[in-house]
Amino acid sequence: KATVRRYINSITESTSYSTYTTKTSASQTSSSYHSISLRMKPMSRKNEMVLFTSNSFNEKTPLSIHYLAICIVNNRISLYYSSGPNSSPAGIQDSIVYTSEVIINTWYDVSATYQDGIATLQVNNGQIVRRNSRQAGRSTVIELSDTIYLGIIKQFDQNPIFDVQFGFYGCISSFSLDNSVYHLVNDALETKNTYSCDNPCNLNECKNNARCSSMPDDNNYYLCNCTSQYYGMLCNESYAAMPNPCHSLPCRNDGTCIATGSSYTCRCLYPYYGLTDCDTAISFSSIDGASFNGNGYLRYYFNTLMEQQDIQFTITTNQRSGLLYWQGDIAVSATHYLYVFVNAGRIELRFNIGTGEASLVSSQSVNDGAAHTVKVKRNFNFGSLMVDNIAATGNSQSPGSSNILKVSNDIFIGGADNIRNKTGNRFTTGFMGCITNLKMSNLLFRVSDSVRGVSYAVEAIDLELLRAINYEESACVFLILHTCIDKQLRYQMHKRPMMQFNQVSSDNKRLSYAINIEMSDMDDESSH
Repeated sequence: KATVRRYINSITESTSYSTYTTKTSASQTSSSYHSISLRMKPMSRKNEMVLFTSNSFNEKTPLSIHYLAICIVNNRISLYYSSGPNSSPAGIQDSIVYTSEVIINTWYDVSATYQDGIATLQVNNGQIVRRNSRQAGRSTVIELSDTIYLGIIKQFDQNPIFDVQFGFYGCISSFSLDNSVYHLVNDALETKNTYSCDNPCNLNECKNNARCSSMPDDNNYYLCNCTSQYYGMLCNESYAAMPNPCHSLPCRNDGTCIATGSSYTCRCLYPYYGLTDCDTAISFSSIDGASFNGNGYLRYYFNTLMEQQDIQFTITTNQRSGLLYWQGDIAVSATHYLYVFVNAGRIELRFNIGTGEASLVSSQSVNDGAAHTVKVKRNFNFGSLMVDNIAATGNSQSPGSSNILKVSNDIFIGGADNIRNKTGNRFTTGFMGCITNLKMSNLLFRVSDSVRGVSYAVEAIDLELLRAINYEESACVFLILHTCIDKQLRYQMHKRPMMQFNQVSSDNKRLSYAINIEMSDMDDESSH
């Protein structure tokens, strides 16, 4: 949550404050020495209370209460202090005013000290002003045993500082009392009507070159986007300080180990899989599809016609976003590309052949766990998108006179290598779900072909083939059960088993089945 808080005390606004408990020991709270530091941005010109702390209001009068307070009076930052002129023993009461006037909407670092009746005040590391308030026979010990208030005191009708008529209107980013630092959000006992101050990233608390971003729907909160070497809410924790789990080379068969703190995952090359070892080989099946986990992709090398394209595939997902098909390299040419993706649960097609972008969006959502067929066609600078035989709407024509898509013959399915650079930061991760029955120019592109050396399929990264025996490991369990299980079982078992396949319940998002398989005719090895 944003630690820079805005207080909105005024005649017309409701009371705005936050409260804190003193962190200091009994010997420090009842002391002849105290210190305050504060960072604030005034946003009005009134006589305002910014910070106040005391030894409570119980049965005390303005002349018997002990307190320290940072205020703005006559447009100048001031420190007010009292050891209780009418208390026992009798004390002192005075204030010190800084020399220069405040400018609204300007940040000020305020430092104040009090010691044995002598007060100092400094603003923005400028001149230190001093005031000696000692009086013979008077106590200079100020006891601070009560709550700390920012913005205004709750009992403002008992305000002992007559020069102050309002609470603070402005922003506070930090404060400390007697060398104890307080977190404005985490340490607060009570808050009322406080808000973030402008963009919470203006005073960036993210560490180690992390990028700060405010939440789009609530700027009371911000997010630190860490670089790869750091983690934590403020990116203040270093992975380098942790043992590297990849040092033991746990990913076999040329798999790549990716460390995430004390844990790791393996990116496996086909035909191997396994999140922690890449040690299990996949048996290819007749099912023509793959499960994508957000990190994987298929890359094909296919000499497409630059003037025309015909693409078709089937997807299954419950995710709202993900890259399905990509052609182009933004790092090479920012104006020649074609891609298909899921955005807000709908399928979108976008392409640019050098002079402007065309964009089509499906009318129906596809993130429901069911299978959906996607058909894309491009004829010169005109394109079309069909999802389940329903035409998408939008701008189907790339403007201008160009008719040729000038890209390499690399086609990426489900993601891409170096996905940020290749897509011009349009995508940071790939697709999560199933892609099956991929056809281009009416040619069937089998997933298994990508590891069997077919000329137009050259790379398969971090995927799993659809399979039924180990279906619980696949992200495509609903697709497998719905369309593939009978073929899978016939293919993977030596003898066709007796099988009951009964639908128990169905709705728009889930399919639930009861499956009973009789294995008695199978030998031990195949039934394994």
